[in-house]
Amino acid sequence: DGAVAEIPGMNPHGAAVSLSKNETREYDAIAEDSGVSRAQIVRQLAAEGLVARVAADRVNAKSKLE
Repeated sequence: DGAVAEIPGMNPHGAAVSLSKNETREYDAIAEDSGVSRAQIVRQLAAEGLVARVAADRVNAKSKLE
């Protein structure tokens, strides 16, 4: 299974997500508990991951300057 997280400003080449069977079951359970679709859960997790990656990139860039 797969999903695409369409996030404003996100590079579309990095937006494709491949889900294992276990991840599919886990995300489906989260989605069911939350009352949203699997795609919405994937988008949310991708957005959180993107924010974390940007923050890590900033820290790495700052440490290279020091």
